Amino acid sequence: MKDSEPDVENDFGPHLFLNIDAYQGPQDLDSLFQLFDRLPAEIGMTPIMRPYVIRDEVGGQPVLSAMTMIAESHVSLHVFPREERAYFDIFSCRFFDRSFVVPRLRAQFPGGSVQEALIARGSRYRYLRTERADEHAKSRTWLPQR
Repeated sequence: MKDSEPDVENDFGPHLFLNIDAYQGPQDLDSLFQLFDRLPAEIGMTPIMRPYVIRDEVGGQPVLSAMTMIAESHVSLHVFPREERAYFDIFSCRFFDRSFVVPRLRAQFPGGSVQEALIARGSRYRYLRTERADEHAKSRTWLPQR
């Protein structure tokens, strides 16, 4: 996937993907829950629910998934333990500093090679809505100050 840097004036927000080979990060429900409980705040996002973590099978292969809804949208991870692969994404309606976020994510999701892609979302929305920026800022006041 080719990067498309978001345009702050016209796009809805960034969508970041990490495809991780030889994944060695968290691979049990408790560890994933703990990670996704703290991760949004660590990367400057606003959690609006506790993490949702499940174990399932796809084509006879085990898969673990973790997701946290954030005020900005969501963060999620799908881990395929037998294949040692993981797929992470964060979609945010608020623009973020990629150079700040990506190193923190890579530290949480160790592995071999990591394919990274960032695409602009909402380029085709008819209107960029910014009139509620003050209300969105207020929603973050319950979080500890960094």
